Amino acid sequence: MEKKNNLSFLYEKNRNHITAPISGAWGGVSPDGKHIIMSVYLDQVTLPNYQNINIVDNQPDFSNPENVSRGDFTREVFGTFTMSSETAKSIANWLLQKAEGLDNAKQK
Repeated sequence: MEKKNNLSFLYEKNRNHITAPISGAWGGVSPDGKHIIMSVYLDQVTLPNYQNINIVDNQPDFSNPENVSRGDFTREVFGTFTMSSETAKSIANWLLQKAEGLDNAKQK
């Protein structure tokens, strides 16, 4: 059998795969000090928990609803990832390279 000089990787999407915009990340070192934990999120205006609508002449008046919500903004967490420090550094470098490429393309 001939010895292979390369490896090939097939990328398959997990059945729970999503494509989502993100505006930030939060996390830190795991409690045991062995991993980096990162949650990615999207900041957005909070939808009201509910609305109170006045009834005028037996008809709902939607012109001035009272919105009741929990806060001004919501951070919707799309996923939480655990990784080694080596993987975190590799991802950080990859992101920086892609961001620099995008910035360079915008300047042209």
